[in-house]
Amino acid sequence: MGDADIEITFDDTRRCRLLLLISKGGGLVLRHKLQKGFTRRQKTIDDTDIKRKITQIKDSTHCISEVQYKRIYPDSGSSSPDDYDITILVFLLRTLFYRTSDPKWKSGYTLNDTDISDIAEIVRIRELRNEVKHQYEDGELNETTFNDQWRKCEKVLVRFGRTDIADLSNKLEKFKSEPIEKKSLEDLIEQWEKLDEDMENRVIETIKQHSARVNARERSEKEVSDVLEAQYFVETSMFEQAKQKLNKDGFIVIEGAQGEGKTTMGKKLVENPKKCLKINSVADWEMYSSTDDIETVLIDDMFGCTMFDKSESRKWLKIFPQLMSEVSRQKLKLIITSRTYILDDAQKKLFIEHHIKKRNRIEISSEKLECHEKKQIIKNHLELNGRKFGKNLIDSCVRQLNEPSSFIIGFPECARLFGVQDSLFHKGSSFFKAPMTHIKTCLDTIFKNKDDFVFLAFFVLWSQPSQSLRLSDLEQSPVKTPISIKRPIEHLGFSLFYSLRHIPNEFASHKNFVCFDDKTEIFRFQHNVVGDAVGLVAFVRNMTAALEFCNASFIERYIRIEEQSDTCEGNKNDEIVTIPINRYADLCSVIGKILLPDRTVSDTDIRNLRDHVCSVFGQTSPLKGNETDAEIRNMRDQICTIIDQMSFLQRTGSNDDQYMNCKIILHPAFKCRSFCETFLETLRKQNMLPYFLTKHVGTITASVLSITDILDKQDFESEIGVLTYAVNNSHSPHPYVFRR
Repeated sequence: MGDADIEITFDDTRRCRLLLLISKGGGLVLRHKLQKGFTRRQKTIDDTDIKRKITQIKDSTHCISEVQYKRIYPDSGSSSPDDYDITILVFLLRTLFYRTSDPKWKSGYTLNDTDISDIAEIVRIRELRNEVKHQYEDGELNETTFNDQWRKCEKVLVRFGRTDIADLSNKLEKFKSEPIEKKSLEDLIEQWEKLDEDMENRVIETIKQHSARVNARERSEKEVSDVLEAQYFVETSMFEQAKQKLNKDGFIVIEGAQGEGKTTMGKKLVENPKKCLKINSVADWEMYSSTDDIETVLIDDMFGCTMFDKSESRKWLKIFPQLMSEVSRQKLKLIITSRTYILDDAQKKLFIEHHIKKRNRIEISSEKLECHEKKQIIKNHLELNGRKFGKNLIDSCVRQLNEPSSFIIGFPECARLFGVQDSLFHKGSSFFKAPMTHIKTCLDTIFKNKDDFVFLAFFVLWSQPSQSLRLSDLEQSPVKTPISIKRPIEHLGFSLFYSLRHIPNEFASHKNFVCFDDKTEIFRFQHNVVGDAVGLVAFVRNMTAALEFCNASFIERYIRIEEQSDTCEGNKNDEIVTIPINRYADLCSVIGKILLPDRTVSDTDIRNLRDHVCSVFGQTSPLKGNETDAEIRNMRDQICTIIDQMSFLQRTGSNDDQYMNCKIILHPAFKCRSFCETFLETLRKQNMLPYFLTKHVGTITASVLSITDILDKQDFESEIGVLTYAVNNSHSPHPYVFRR
């Protein structure tokens, strides 16, 4: 032993051992998590966006000291994770890889013993660091207290780090026998005290209060600025019309089909991106208490992304008067985008003609593009992606566009994909004859040439209700993974543990089709067209799984039944999904779930089961006493999975809406007698037929609201059922479903 080890008492030794365990052991585990986060995102601490984010936090909130910042970014050379103490490691993990607004970060928050999420475990390590620091200073530490504290620290570190660090338990055990240099440990304590824990708490509160708003404004500014600076955008005659409408009335609704460039045009109409707020939901809007510093609000897909969202649209209706008041006072310009069929649904069901008048709407369509505009758009995208091409190629592409096409995707999106994707570019002008066919073929080739995890990743993203995935949800333990992610993985027969680790990597390898928002840490398809193509491929590869997870919008647009496949309007057979007769019952079951979501589990059921799990696996109940850790983990995993499934069923229920949304029964399949018979029989077997036939879908008031000048609407409040709705809306005067 050196001089620093002389005159150390037993109490000193125990305190030093604990300090070694938490400083070196905790640092080891957190450093592995930090490195894992960087590797998964293919980034380093020196990346420009990472450094900008940390520097901005230091300058604007002073939440890290200059000394800490120099540890991360020294004046010369690069830092090493070995230079970071626990405080810096916790700060970096939270700032870069986890949701900063989670209440568990807040000092004084009481963690549930059953919560073993990453954030909870990081917070535990931070709190253990503080406990050990105080114990080091407080004097006596008897052997019993030492052993209890050691087991407590070791349990957290092993549980959190065992999947990343081989033989972690033995590595931690060595700290009980490692030579002690008391002087170095005292220096460490002194450094910790300089960090000023009060500052850390202020940092956490500041980030929690402001990060969401700052991130939203930054993201909005970046998205709009990117388009304003983009070289590919062509200011067409339709753009000029939209600009005139917006300048005249301060309000415009840009409508059109998918891929027509509605969002891009909306961004291009913004004059000052620093004073623009681009939002997608009411929740985004509610973060702002004032619009004093905002000149333009852009609401993208206001009434729904792929289909009419009744619940979200009703929320917007409550806010609309406030927005229009700002517009009328010329304090604000308002831009809304929506697919045409969704906007028509919204106007029909919400009666918003007094808000959105005909003069406020502009429909953009590829058919309205001038020939020279199309040529310029193709040329810009090809040049942007460094393609070598001649004038003949562009002329040929435009000629294909002028011929009847099997499927309509907006020309701007076709041009983007043509420039970005090698396999589509090599198709030449034929791509523009049948774009969806070629996009589907391109994806199918990728899935076949790569391992099955590529298809899995795309399928899981397509199966999500919002067709988006949070990175944090993919980083959870299998037990904590959301059920909406577990179910598609299990349906395809993959291992949940390995799948979760592959999915982000597959997305990173296919950035032409999937994008990642660094601010929100959300994966999305580059365009809805890509999601649709994934769905079409999925039906070819695994119809059973695809049927299980397709939504109402996909069914309406792409699915047809065998007896009608020869009469499909517009789409060629390879661009729709034909359901064979022997699969009618499967499709009927899916439609039944869309109409009548399962809601058989109450809040009380879930609370009671959670309480039971806590009592069984809590510290006060050791079960039989002879179970291994693996057996207990397995039992707990199974029960937690059941809880997740119950919670999922409850969340997807429709009791919040007193009326059934039965638009899907207007699907062409219901004009076929055999399909209708199968549908009714399927509902009967599932004991849903009486409920389906008696559930109300609306009121007569809604049907006559447009002629209230003639009729007193209070006399027409009677609720109507599905039969009346279908007869009133069906193009067929006697659909078979009503002759049963």
